[in-house]
Amino acid sequence: MRTATRVVKSLLAFALMLGIITALQGPAGASAPPVIDQVSLSQSVLVPGEAAAISYRLAQPAQVTAMIYTPDYQVVRVLMDGEYRSAGINSVAWDGKDDSGAMVPNEAYLISLQARDSQGDAYTYDPTAFSGGEKADIQLEMISTAEGYNVQFTVQEPVRVNIRAGIHNGPFLASIVNWAPYGKGTYTVAWNGLDSGGSIRVMEQEGAMLLPLCFKLPVNSILVQGSSDDYVAYAKSQSAQQISTTGEAVITVSTVRKSSLERASTGISTAYLVARARHDAPKFTVNDATGAPLASLRKTGPIKVSSHYPLTMEVTAEDVEDFYEGRYEIVVFVDNERFDEEESAQTPYTYVLDTTSLENGVHEVTFNLVGLGGQTESYSFTIEVYNE
Repeated sequence: MRTATRVVKSLLAFALMLGIITALQGPAGASAPPVIDQVSLSQSVLVPGEAAAISYRLAQPAQVTAMIYTPDYQVVRVLMDGEYRSAGINSVAWDGKDDSGAMVPNEAYLISLQARDSQGDAYTYDPTAFSGGEKADIQLEMISTAEGYNVQFTVQEPVRVNIRAGIHNGPFLASIVNWAPYGKGTYTVAWNGLDSGGSIRVMEQEGAMLLPLCFKLPVNSILVQGSSDDYVAYAKSQSAQQISTTGEAVITVSTVRKSSLERASTGISTAYLVARARHDAPKFTVNDATGAPLASLRKTGPIKVSSHYPLTMEVTAEDVEDFYEGRYEIVVFVDNERFDEEESAQTPYTYVLDTTSLENGVHEVTFNLVGLGGQTESYSFTIEVYNE
């Protein structure tokens, strides 16, 4: 009996201890407030001569590091490097310039914050850990003009937009907007209505259509506008530079990929994981047996072909490096219908066109160079088949 009484008292004491601990921790499921939170921007669009204030709250004094990144997760500016800030609301401003003092090109840039407390523990704010890449809605309207078309679209939040023109179940023919960043609003883009080669009136083709796609930008992205449009060249130059800082980058390619996998159930666009500098498919030409670019022969009429006719696809010299950085396939269309494909494209690549399955006469041929990340480039030309 005494033993039982001691057990009961022990259990009561243990329960009392748990109650005290629970009271100290707070209600079940509750946690201490984050060391760094309430991050916001004074403005999400930045033009030369202005500065965007990045506001944040610290739950306790800390040494703060703030960084700006390109959409390819390269650090271009260290705004603060382990600087002491007191508890409460703080802010730091970015004027749109990189660490060298040059204005960055037009694009959407990311921010990160890291707070290190007196114990040396680090707490980070990384918007890509919980946002970015989710597929978003876009409303599209096309209005005819004397010069072609005005493509008008509306988005309800900051997104990256891609609008292509092509044939339903057929080839891609033109890129109107190529994964460009836009803030919430309505925009109009002029398009001459022609394919990438400038010779096919796309919307006059049977089955012609526009394909709009977009995905959300990470929260608190800063859109730089009114600067230069040479982001791809800028990104390549930045990859060879090292910025001096005592801290490590919070946002990297690997951390973004990891968070994207963890958030896959939210519907992350495959294009979100493609480097912005790689969104453009390499440009190329298709040459005949003499080495002449076939598109240039339109002025003199279709090239006459018969039997099995060799054609050489060759990526332009300035895009060869980008071509080898990815993986592409060639899809061949004849009269806007899928005709053949080569799963592993090389440059130069000789493709033998089998004309024996085509009727004699004039045919439109389109080569699409398609990347695993959805990058697409088009090249069209006309042939005249004369098999006996």
